[in-house]
Amino acid sequence: MIRRLLLDRLILEPSRDPIEPEAGLERHPLSWDRRQAELYCYRQTSGGISGVDTANDSSPNGATKLRWPRGLAVIKFPGTAGRCERMGTQPLTQWPEQDGLVVGVNPPGYGSTSRHATLRDSRALNEALEHWLGEHAVGQGRLLIGNSLGCVRALAFANRFPCDAMILRNPPPLPQLLEIFARRRRAAWVGRWLARGLSSDWDAIELASHIRVPTLLVQSELDSLVLTEWQDRIYDRLAGPKRKLVLKKCDHADPIPEDQAGAYRELVEWVVGGGTD
Repeated sequence: MIRRLLLDRLILEPSRDPIEPEAGLERHPLSWDRRQAELYCYRQTSGGISGVDTANDSSPNGATKLRWPRGLAVIKFPGTAGRCERMGTQPLTQWPEQDGLVVGVNPPGYGSTSRHATLRDSRALNEALEHWLGEHAVGQGRLLIGNSLGCVRALAFANRFPCDAMILRNPPPLPQLLEIFARRRRAAWVGRWLARGLSSDWDAIELASHIRVPTLLVQSELDSLVLTEWQDRIYDRLAGPKRKLVLKKCDHADPIPEDQAGAYRELVEWVVGGGTD
């Protein structure tokens, strides 16, 4: 019990402060066993996204046609302090003439959800998300996008449910990081004890070894929170087609530099297109 509480406190940074959702977003509660998460969703049709100006988002040279007749569902998993009320419409708007969804996940403890945030919700949350997608994204391709801790949530989802492509930004190997941080404080045994309390849904290196869909790793060159060598341990275990984009002179939370935005869009096309050259 104490170990679980410590892990939740050390890893999660939940917030429930009111955030005005972006224009065009729909909120969908997601409930199970007296717990509640929430999804925020953009819906795109051939006419665009209602209330959202996406004129500058599409690929300048025109994106290739999606390989799913019913379009693409983009599922976004934010980082440990992230929220979905301001998640943006990219990369779906690279294909402005295609139908699709952008779905962001606020776990319990974030936004207008159940009050307590815990790592133990991972599997039940993914099951509830899969049920929702089965009703609202029938026949659509699935692109999972994770940011930092959200990468581990995305990997856990892809290990159990259908997924066609993934984009991971600065993914952390949690068990190893706990041990490294504890060892630096001359308390290696504490790190090992904490790491043993994590379920398999939080072991990014092991989860990555079962991923066979095309995956793009977006890596901040100067990441001071999740060092690139730690991210590379996850990247090396990915079993499918993979590419890496290193964001020059960027730290963990820095935006993609303007001079690399074109390269990013091209790699998004590659990963969604099936990972073929």
